Amino acid sequence: MAEEDTVLEEAMDNLKEAGQRTRATQSLMRSQGMTDGENNRDLLTRLSTALAMTEAAYLEARRRRDLSLVGGLRALDRNYAKAGRLI
Repeated sequence: MAEEDTVLEEAMDNLKEAGQRTRATQSLMRSQGMTDGENNRDLLTRLSTALAMTEAAYLEARRRRDLSLVGGLRALDRNYAKAGRLI
C-alpha cells in the first residue's frame, strides 16, 4: 500500500501543477486579448476541457489515496485489538 500511496501522491502533485499551468495559459491568452477568432476560441475551449479533466483526475487520485489511508487505519485498529487480547 505504501507504494500505491506514493504513486497517488505524485500523481496529485503532477495534476495540481498541470492545472496551475493550464490556468496560467488561459489567463495569459485572455490578458493578451486572444479570445476572438475561431482558432483562439477553440483553443480556450480545449484548455477549459483539459482543466476540467485534470481537476477530475486530481479528485479521483485524492479519493483513492484517502480510501487507502482509511483501509490502513482499519488494519492498524484490528492489529491493536488483537494485541490487546494477547496482553
